[in-house]
Amino acid sequence: MRPKFLTDRAILIEPDRILVLSDLHLGIEKELAENGITIPSQVEKLKERIKKMIKENKIKHLIILGDIKHEVKGISYLEYREVPQFFKDLKIKISLIKGNHDGNIEKLLPKEIDIYDGKGFSIKNFTFTHGHAWPNPDALDSEYIIMGHMHPAVEFWTKEFRTVEHCWVKCEVNKKKIEKKYKKKSKLKYGIIMPTFNHLTGGLAFNSKEFRPKGLAPKILKWKEGAVYLLDGTFLGKLNEITK
Repeated sequence: MRPKFLTDRAILIEPDRILVLSDLHLGIEKELAENGITIPSQVEKLKERIKKMIKENKIKHLIILGDIKHEVKGISYLEYREVPQFFKDLKIKISLIKGNHDGNIEKLLPKEIDIYDGKGFSIKNFTFTHGHAWPNPDALDSEYIIMGHMHPAVEFWTKEFRTVEHCWVKCEVNKKKIEKKYKKKSKLKYGIIMPTFNHLTGGLAFNSKEFRPKGLAPKILKWKEGAVYLLDGTFLGKLNEITK
């Protein structure tokens, strides 16, 4: 099986027809409103984007890599309404990995959804994890580890302005670190850090000298040498070549 980047912030894994996405942050509108930015609920738009990809790619299995909701401590009133609404009519096999924003998420989800902790799970040559915790030891038998959590982006700058664009980062795995952690040989080759699926979430500029990543990627991925792709697939180069 091989991963294919889709322009709408998702990965298609063929031939098993698996759709992977990360960081929905349902309910983020509440935090934005508290900061003076009023935006209507985006839950239906997010769901329609997913349903379109499911139909176009004949998807059989949807995997979400965590941060389904936005509130870190507890569950907000908006999440009580929007998370169940989001999953209400997605008629497909769904697997979720709990991210660092997903405390008590089980209270909001249909019983038929498979829920995994932050260590994630593996299917054939892929391991899926949120990115804030070490993966399940089964990951060492995979070829790819796919994660979210870090909201990867790149910044562009001139003397007059600066802008930040969300992106993909594909890296080699640091086998020495992961083998030291688990005290066994690893077959892992590549790590993919996914962009956030929700357009409203911020991005962390990986190519800024001030960037200090937190989470799993710095521990097991050679992220500084990672290949950077914009959402439309444009290859920008390696991070150490485009860092200001």
